[in-house]
Amino acid sequence: MARFELSPCCIHLVCTSLNKIVAYSLINEKERKCFECTENKKPPLPEKTEKHHNGQQGAQKETESKDTILEEKQQEDEAEEKVEVHQDKTKSRDDAAAGDSENDGHSCSGVILAHSFSPSSRYYAVCDDFKQLSIFDTTTWSKINTRSVRKRSTSIAFNHAEEMVYVGDKSGDVYRFSVKNEEDEGTLVLGHVSMLLDLAISPDDKYILTADRDEKIRVSHLPNCYNIECFCLGHTDLVSKIAILPKEQDMLVSGSADASLRFWKYTSGQELCRLSLKQIEETTRPTVLCIRCSRKSNYVAILLEKYKGVKIFEYDRVGDVLDARLVASLETCVEPWDIAFDEEDHLWVFKPQQNEIITVYEFYMQENILKLKPTSLKEGNQIIKIKEKVNNDWSIFKESLKVESLYRNLHKKCQDNTKDWQRRKELKIKGKLHTAPEQTEEMSACKKIKVDEVPTTLKEESVQS
Repeated sequence: MARFELSPCCIHLVCTSLNKIVAYSLINEKERKCFECTENKKPPLPEKTEKHHNGQQGAQKETESKDTILEEKQQEDEAEEKVEVHQDKTKSRDDAAAGDSENDGHSCSGVILAHSFSPSSRYYAVCDDFKQLSIFDTTTWSKINTRSVRKRSTSIAFNHAEEMVYVGDKSGDVYRFSVKNEEDEGTLVLGHVSMLLDLAISPDDKYILTADRDEKIRVSHLPNCYNIECFCLGHTDLVSKIAILPKEQDMLVSGSADASLRFWKYTSGQELCRLSLKQIEETTRPTVLCIRCSRKSNYVAILLEKYKGVKIFEYDRVGDVLDARLVASLETCVEPWDIAFDEEDHLWVFKPQQNEIITVYEFYMQENILKLKPTSLKEGNQIIKIKEKVNNDWSIFKESLKVESLYRNLHKKCQDNTKDWQRRKELKIKGKLHTAPEQTEEMSACKKIKVDEVPTTLKEESVQS
């Protein structure tokens, strides 16, 4: 599935499709960068420093002292030791990666699994199917570094100091990487028992919030993530998406496969509001695919699985009391890929529709009802130029049309046999099941046979006793 993301400062627009990244500038209309995620070739190992002998031993200077010779020999030994250690690390890393690839039976193709901007839009990080973490400098879109991750990633987030980037993977672990230090191979900070699906960092960098397949949202302290603050419990199916409200920085909104949208005070784990997303005429429970929060207003927009449109909610908070409600629904002819809010509170909708991949909507009130309409832009507007550029790249994005949802095979299957048990119980009470009398007759017959088989001598002894 193709994704797109507006940078927090609305400077860049990044669209991803399978293994391709296309970056557009909202300031410079001529700037467009296109990357392709390929397997990073490991850098060549440092060559061993060997001492060359040309057979002219007598040509060496006689003034060279023994201390200098010993010092050179020590330096050579240290260089050889570093080379051996580097070879061992590389070999073990390759063996682990090969073993992981064999175990999961997945063929690598470079598909982009997770991506995110830093809070100031300075950095952009992406994790691909080759188990690689790549960090870009968005000023020049040059790659800063590329490092390996242990498992295939599911989510990624920067801290607000932009010194660290946190990567969550399918095994439930979260690793911390330094943004600039390429030698940092990642530090394990926390782990879940089940698959981790999303993560978020609090604005004060004190907490890391992680959501998993087992209906849990965990709130842990940073940097010591083994210190758990609380859990946000209440969902009855996998928690697919979480987001911290920009205007209420101690509040969290979460979406799940149980067709509910919930608001939490994540520092205490208290659920403040719950909204049902299940339609009356529908029998299935849609999964929340995307949650986007406006920085200018109290709007929260979501995408649902197999729903052709966008639902917009509005929340109001008074103290620890929060109220949320559905205020608008935007219908589209196809299922949208992604959505985003810009600084002007416009809603960007990214959808698989040729010649109209991006549509920008604005809010307006009509008879006290909130509605949306396409923005009226003048010719030469930067947004119009960006839309034209994206439409010209339809050949890149159409490759994602056949990609299935990540959550399709993650739903828990439960078997309810209580109805069958209740039916059999009622039949037994009414006497329609005659298995019990037949069993008693067979048991009594068996007892008679066993008594008859007892020898007469034993019977006499038992009578005398």
